[in-house]
Amino acid sequence: GVALMQMALLTVVVISSLLAAVVVWLVAPVAQKGLVRAEADLLQQLEEEGLFLQPFLVRWSLRCLALLGLVLLLVSAWGFITFLAVLGLLLVAGRFGFAFYRQRQTQALEQAIPDLSDLLGSALRSGLSTRSALLAAEQSMKGTVRREVSRLLRDIRLGHSIEEAFQNWGERRPISAVRDMGLCVQLSAQSGGNLADALERHGEAVRQQLAIAAKAKALTAQGRLQALVMLAMPPLLLLVTSAMDPFVTDFFFKTGLGQTLLLMVLALEVTGWLWIRRLVRVL
Repeated sequence: GVALMQMALLTVVVISSLLAAVVVWLVAPVAQKGLVRAEADLLQQLEEEGLFLQPFLVRWSLRCLALLGLVLLLVSAWGFITFLAVLGLLLVAGRFGFAFYRQRQTQALEQAIPDLSDLLGSALRSGLSTRSALLAAEQSMKGTVRREVSRLLRDIRLGHSIEEAFQNWGERRPISAVRDMGLCVQLSAQSGGNLADALERHGEAVRQQLAIAAKAKALTAQGRLQALVMLAMPPLLLLVTSAMDPFVTDFFFKTGLGQTLLLMVLALEVTGWLWIRRLVRVL
């Protein structure tokens, strides 16, 4: 009887393994095509939003997410719910990460706009056309601004006029330096003014604005540091008192009054952070 049970169990395991192998063999090409399509769509959407990421980063992020979901579904009794919870946390973290990355790219672009304006003005003074000046800027510039100039040239190659390409750039990157540069190009095309002079004056104006913004940021650095210290004090105090007296943890997390106090503290923390952020945001 025992030998028969063992043989039946072995047969079930072998059949299950074969069925799993057949399913993987059938599903793997479809999943691979789906991942490739998702990678391409995500890269295109990120590029339209002004986020230029390396393709291998997107590829491995999606594969790790799919692997994490499969592991959670297999090892957890609440696999689907756990997967949804982890996916939600990853989406929130990804949103904040993309916002931070976009802010860094915007800052890098703002810092490079004066040099781009000077370079385009010099190229136009030497007798080059606007498109040739953009080609020269693409070869000379680096980083975010080079990718933005490449996007400009691609719009021009697709049939857009230079004014439309700059207007699309201003809509894609809604910062004053980019919009003002597009306005210079548009007004020069309409009125026949000297575009080289306009771009050079634009670069100088943006450079002065950046200097004022840097000075204001330095003057408000102490306020931002004080805000971080004040916001960090309540949770740090809670951790220290909980380590010294376990009753504190039980009171705040296991009683209705303690949970109400925690919610009030959280609301005050968020309100204080928003208020201080508004106070120190000079520009």
